[in-house]
Amino acid sequence: MVTITQTKLGPLVATFGGISHIGSASVNQDAFFIVSVDPDTLVLGVFDGHGPDVGQLAAHAAKAFFTAAFRDASTLSAFLDHPEQESRRLFHACHRQLFGRFRTFYENQGVSVREEHHEKGVYLVKRFGRTLPYTCVYGGTTATIAVIHHNRLIVANVGDSTALLARPHNETSPESNQDETNLPSHLSILTGHHAPDSKEEYERILSANPHSTLQFLYDHSTDRDQDPIHSTSTTSKLSARYVKNVRHEWATVVSAPPDAKHADSLAFTRSLGDFHLHAHGLSCEPDVTESTIEPGMCLVVASDGVWDVWQYEQVAAFFTGSSQDVEMALDSARICEFMRMNHAKAQALFNGQADNMTAVVCSFHSV
Repeated sequence: MVTITQTKLGPLVATFGGISHIGSASVNQDAFFIVSVDPDTLVLGVFDGHGPDVGQLAAHAAKAFFTAAFRDASTLSAFLDHPEQESRRLFHACHRQLFGRFRTFYENQGVSVREEHHEKGVYLVKRFGRTLPYTCVYGGTTATIAVIHHNRLIVANVGDSTALLARPHNETSPESNQDETNLPSHLSILTGHHAPDSKEEYERILSANPHSTLQFLYDHSTDRDQDPIHSTSTTSKLSARYVKNVRHEWATVVSAPPDAKHADSLAFTRSLGDFHLHAHGLSCEPDVTESTIEPGMCLVVASDGVWDVWQYEQVAAFFTGSSQDVEMALDSARICEFMRMNHAKAQALFNGQADNMTAVVCSFHSV
């Protein structure tokens, strides 16, 4: 069962809980935490690990790092005073720590590990036997951290574990109130869009690394008429070929250059870990946003195992309803029902191959 907790944050009361489901995988590489670090501050984090050996380690090591960091009063104070600067410092420190954790993980198993140097960074390779070749250490994690101090909300992220802030709304209001992101005006995405098909990310990496040889969607043109994103099977069943979720977003990757020593790719442009791709230009630099919390709002932070199967409006409606509703109580049963529905949707959408799925939900009301 999910434990639901309440805490007072200045003029607000926060009600919160989190849940994770392994999906169809053999290992759950997701992790999350929620901690009240002082009487006025709540910190939560969601991590989605990836990689055959160290994905779970990456997520849990990052969870431990940020939990410990924000329990330190001086770190919290510095973060609240200078959120962008302190976010960068913390994310870079966690990224460096993962390097040592990965090395220790293999060495404790008697595996030979060594560093390989590239002009833009260092990565690890491993060898399981004296007669075997060295192979690349693959893996890392997303990280989305939300710090709530009184009615102030600061979110920092790398990767695709999205944070959604929803306000109560009147369902009869016109859809023309959508903003430039095509989201209704009562919804806000608080995390950076770190997808390989993001033109902004492509230009950012080239600006920071003019000689970057990472391969992006924009390195080659694709004619959708010649390369359709849907296909029809012999049984006339329509299936998506190159879309990754119910919002029909393209399934794209950023890849190591063709002449790289090791083949490597990832579904987002920023992460913690993934040292081989970072040596070719990937970044652990977080995007940071700041918002003001008002009574009736709801914050949902989740891994892509959740966001792949819902429209953002559906998640908001599930946890907030409309302004005409009596305030919807956030309780254990509601969060469990959300995850039950999420698992069923994922199994149907991905033909029984549901991803790990994790969600942290926090609702706010007046004292």
